[in-house]
Amino acid sequence: DRPDVINNSWRDPTLDFCSPTYEMLFRNIEASGIAIVFAAGNLGGNVTTITRPSNINTSLVNTFTVANINGSQYLAGSNTPLADNSCRGPSQCGNIGSLLIKPEVSGPGSYVRSCTPNNQYRRLSGTSMAAPHVAGAIVLLKEAFPFLTGEEIKLALYFTARDLGVNGEDNEYGMGLIDTYAAFLYLSDTHMPVPPNTTCDDCLASLTIDNIFNSGDADNFKTQNWITSTAQINAGANVTFEAGNYICMNQGFVSDYGSVFVAEIEACTPNTANRIAGRSVDAKSQPVVHKTEEEVVKNTKRMDKVSLKNYPNPFSQQTTFEFYLPVSTNVHLEILGLSGRLIKTVVNRQTMEKGMHQKIFQVDQLPDGMYIYRLRTDSETITQKMIIKQ
Repeated sequence: DRPDVINNSWRDPTLDFCSPTYEMLFRNIEASGIAIVFAAGNLGGNVTTITRPSNINTSLVNTFTVANINGSQYLAGSNTPLADNSCRGPSQCGNIGSLLIKPEVSGPGSYVRSCTPNNQYRRLSGTSMAAPHVAGAIVLLKEAFPFLTGEEIKLALYFTARDLGVNGEDNEYGMGLIDTYAAFLYLSDTHMPVPPNTTCDDCLASLTIDNIFNSGDADNFKTQNWITSTAQINAGANVTFEAGNYICMNQGFVSDYGSVFVAEIEACTPNTANRIAGRSVDAKSQPVVHKTEEEVVKNTKRMDKVSLKNYPNPFSQQTTFEFYLPVSTNVHLEILGLSGRLIKTVVNRQTMEKGMHQKIFQVDQLPDGMYIYRLRTDSETITQKMIIKQ
């Protein structure tokens, strides 16, 4: 047996800044699937104060070093809530680009209620309070995606962090404050989350529905766990899915024009019911997924921000990068390896107008695997992942 994550709140000032001993140790630990998290240290105030061995930077997220922010200041609207003594980068181990930047992310670590001897509690501050928040986020994501490695989960937290301080990744906040829910959605784009455990005694079995429904068919599938489907619902059919946890319409699901499809999600306990849809709708060509009012508002607001995606993903020969710009701005779009090495520049500091833009990328001779693509504008930096699979 082995842990999912190891949280580290210590330093070793006796060894060289970039100890090959620790470097090999961390590589071996992460190769086994375990996530390593490190407190950045509390000797900050100046640059290059990141403590060793958390300054080691063999990849984007190994080691995964955490800065301390004041959560109360952040909630009050501050974009610069860094604690004065939180250690800053860059790493003393050299390198270029993102690999040189330390820390990787930030977490709330100021005035955190913690335990002390003799069954007492008190409020403590420091990166040793911030790092456990990140370790806890990793455990939560590991519960949803137990088949992913620690490195894959840390990359999700890294790429979905909320930017703080100056625009983009920096040597005070890293990529910014972790956002566990955003990381969950990020991983859900390419992986099926495991349904959460339920305490209902009468929950029914989960369902996988691959049927073909023709005109005149009227079916209602109900389970208090989850439904996944690649069903084909043809014109004239009337089909309802009801599930307690989630409904996932996988690639291949079709609801033709003239059919009626309804999806409802309702928890086992009526008090926690979350009804996504409660009425029939005419499907046009794509599966109908009703959104709550909150989700609709959220999606509307996104048009005021930069957005970025690629499709198809995974892909073998080519993919299309699609990004929306709310204002005219300078744009730089690049592809990176997981180590942070630049692979290709797709758009090189080009001024582009407000609106939706597309750029086609040809694979050429890149090997299979996961890659990172990053869009930088005058005001934002967005990073996503893509998979080449021949």
